Amino acid sequence: MIPRSGDDAARTAGWRKIEEIDGVLAAGRLGEDGWYDAARAVLEDADLATDDPYAQSGMRADATRWERGRRPIAEGINRNGTFLDVGCANGLLMESIVGWVAADGHHVEPYGLD
Repeated sequence: MIPRSGDDAARTAGWRKIEEIDGVLAAGRLGEDGWYDAARAVLEDADLATDDPYAQSGMRADATRWERGRRPIAEGINRNGTFLDVGCANGLLMESIVGWVAADGHHVEPYGLD
């Protein structure tokens, strides 16, 4: 992968670090708890390397592409309730879902787990 910008360079460096952590785990020099801690730190650094909320959420997109790719989730919500986003990153999907279902006359209480 050829980095196209500073954000892409940070992402590429992050994936290289994850590969290194995977290798240390595979070699038995790191336990699963240590792997999760190290991977979380790498992913947090990569997500926070940009001010772009779409990139922070894990998708490089503009608002139109974001909505086109995520709005179908909201279309499956046909009543009031709760919404759980597992792997919520910066919470943009939860925020988007709340707005989209409200436009359809429904209310959801968002919860996120990252």
